[in-house]
Amino acid sequence: MEDLEIKHHVFPIVEWKLDHLDHKGMILDIGGGGEGVIGKLMGEKVIAIDFKKEELLEAAEGPLKIIMDARELKFLNESFQTVTAFFSFMYFKGKSEQLGTPDLRYPDAG
Repeated sequence: MEDLEIKHHVFPIVEWKLDHLDHKGMILDIGGGGEGVIGKLMGEKVIAIDFKKEELLEAAEGPLKIIMDARELKFLNESFQTVTAFFSFMYFKGKSEQLGTPDLRYPDAG
């Protein structure tokens, strides 16, 4: 059997700052669990959804946290004027060809 070459990719460190987000009304943060950057920044003005309870439990206090699949939103149309998906697209399953991104999944998403 042929040895497989192992390739490593090193990405440069990128520093960014997000200290303000213009919005009206509540903010829907899709994939708002885990680091929950938008929830940390905007607190009680955020409704954070994630389909993994564990991710929401890890997120900072402040936003309203709801276990929900972003493919089946349970909100009325036009409930939010601002929607974010910070660090979330990499976990979206399917429809990747429409987003122009690879079809990446959570390891246990099947």
